Amino acid sequence: MKQKIPILISVSSAGKRVPREVDEISIATSEQIIEYADKGAFEIFALKSEVIKQTSSLISKLFIDMNESPDFTDEDLSKAVLNCTESGELLYKKKLAKEIIQTILDRYYYPYHEKLYSYSLSEVILGIDCYSVKQIGNTSEAELESNDDYNFDYDFVPQPWIRLTTVKDGVCPDYWVALLAECFEDQFKSEIVVEKVDGDSSILSQHSKEMPWIKLEVVSGFFMTNKEKKLKILNVLRQWINKVSV
Repeated sequence: MKQKIPILISVSSAGKRVPREVDEISIATSEQIIEYADKGAFEIFALKSEVIKQTSSLISKLFIDMNESPDFTDEDLSKAVLNCTESGELLYKKKLAKEIIQTILDRYYYPYHEKLYSYSLSEVILGIDCYSVKQIGNTSEAELESNDDYNFDYDFVPQPWIRLTTVKDGVCPDYWVALLAECFEDQFKSEIVVEKVDGDSSILSQHSKEMPWIKLEVVSGFFMTNKEKKLKILNVLRQWINKVSV
């Protein structure tokens, strides 16, 4: 029997489902839901048969953001349960009642984070928080192709193929990150960006003291197929665990 890699894979932002609790009052369009989903992430990070643990959220990030705080504001809202898009477009026919928001948190948000915590108590030695990102910063490819008025010094911000991020006060050893970057560079033949950031409400920050965590961002599309990316990432993880285990 093949031995699985002792890593936890989290894919929290690729879902496209509407929570059933708001299905009848949602006015979000399918285009908005697709725009908010990490393109190709379920295919790129389809590693369940190779790693000890993998968990994903099928709910759209347009409705529940696992990287935001669940705490309620003075207006009885929660940053984790969105009421509108980043551009201010409303998602519902009416403001969500606090009771509905709490139900959504209880059914989707808290169970996801509790599952991540429970996996830290298993044989897993590293959590990888996985995302696919647009190649051109926060500007959509369609907008770039159709609009001649962009200030390209500001809007045209090419993303690195691979970005690895850890939290400053986390418990992930720096040399683990350096080894992982080396393995990615070997497989992808590209410069790898490595960052260390301050803590916030993200998955990375919330769980970085329970066990080592690294955030992995891979550019969607363009330079290779999702299947090719998946196979290369799998090779990276195998190389990394062999180096760490020595």
